[in-house]
Amino acid sequence: MNMTKNYAAALSFGVLTAFAAPAAGAAEEQYIIDRESSERTSLTHHENIEELPNLGLAIHTPAAGEAPAPGSEKSVARYTDFFFDDHEDHFFNDEYFEHQWSHEFMDMPSIWEAALTDTEPVTVAVIDSGIDTEHNDLQNRLADGAYNAIDDSDDVTDLTGHGTQVAGIIAAEADNNFGIAGIAGTSPVEILPVKVSEDSGSSSSATMLRGVDYALEHDADIINISLGAPTFSDAEAIAMERAADDGALVVASSGNEGDTAPFYPASHDGVIAVGSHAEDGTLSNFSTHHDQVDIVAPGEELVTTHIQNDFVIATGTSFAAPVFAGFSALLLQNHEELTYTDVQQAALDHGQFQEQTTDLEAGPFSRLDAGRLWESVTYDPWDNGETAEVDSDHTWTITFSEPPAIDDPADVIEIAGSDGEPVENLEMALDGNEIHITAPPAGYNEDERYRLYVNDEITNEAGEPLPDGVYQIFQVK
Repeated sequence: MNMTKNYAAALSFGVLTAFAAPAAGAAEEQYIIDRESSERTSLTHHENIEELPNLGLAIHTPAAGEAPAPGSEKSVARYTDFFFDDHEDHFFNDEYFEHQWSHEFMDMPSIWEAALTDTEPVTVAVIDSGIDTEHNDLQNRLADGAYNAIDDSDDVTDLTGHGTQVAGIIAAEADNNFGIAGIAGTSPVEILPVKVSEDSGSSSSATMLRGVDYALEHDADIINISLGAPTFSDAEAIAMERAADDGALVVASSGNEGDTAPFYPASHDGVIAVGSHAEDGTLSNFSTHHDQVDIVAPGEELVTTHIQNDFVIATGTSFAAPVFAGFSALLLQNHEELTYTDVQQAALDHGQFQEQTTDLEAGPFSRLDAGRLWESVTYDPWDNGETAEVDSDHTWTITFSEPPAIDDPADVIEIAGSDGEPVENLEMALDGNEIHITAPPAGYNEDERYRLYVNDEITNEAGEPLPDGVYQIFQVK
């Protein structure tokens, strides 16, 4: 099978540069109205009003000579990235899995082994250029209700391949002796195709919001948006926050401009903005690295599905975002109680903090650590065997095989109550290969259970790991 290498950027004199937005066609101008603002609800004298009830917005398409509705905002351009095709052929057998470096990098096999496979499906809406619904690796992964937000139909034919590539990274069917495995593995994750991009790759904020509203109407758990532009939209910002408030996890690509300029919708509140890193873990030189980027994920040389039942190797933040979206689907599939805020905070708390060492003018960034993030939301400390009984003023001693390389024990050790809140006023002292933890002055409460947690990232001076992680439940006897 022919596999071509595609990039969400173009090579010019050896420099990786992002494509500019494609030229828009002669489409009708549209304006977006915030229905929930008291200043913007009087539309009595206007026709051609389309309601987006799940977002509290409306779209006004003025007739010839008609003024836009008062307080409305003009729809702005949004686009997917074009691709550079270097015509380099790769001839693989059906075992494309071995070429999916991101799975090993993220330790996905261990996570798949622990993931549930018999629960209700998690639905991921792919707001993009459509999907090849007959692709052998995707046809069994599609939710009912595919939607074309451009012409209000169910035709989601993908002529560019972008949406098909995004969908494959999330949920290409695994273990079917064909093609690749999506991040979702064999867990029940479904793709809701929502086409918002023209065949040229161009879209608009109005069309995109129509697609997001549809995704919310059809109970999408996660919304992946691998498109955008540097232009800010107030209506879009309102919509993203309302989508998050509605319970949806919105994930978007941070952009391929390679600079620090904001990129929307990724930079809006309520959206998890995902940048790209390379196979060696360093920030991709095309990845936009503004302050609103929450996490970076694998985004270079990713084997994924393509139109006409084919496969490609894709690069860009457009493909890092679905890596995170697919992993988030696994989290939600195992823990449906998690919210947008839970996942975002867990990703930030348990990412691998990296100092950039390339020539990029980029500061430190947080890289997705799938194993730590998975453990942080799946481990139940109260199911850890027997509960130890101690005196209220008990001093704990943690002994390592050799001195740990830490500055402050409080960075790697925590004692928390049954409400999850850390115990305050503990004294921790490092003494050679031991750490002593003294009870708070008032002692531990007799009516409460506590959890002692020792981080499994502790190393010796040579950087070699020491513990496998320690969890101890205790209460006052």
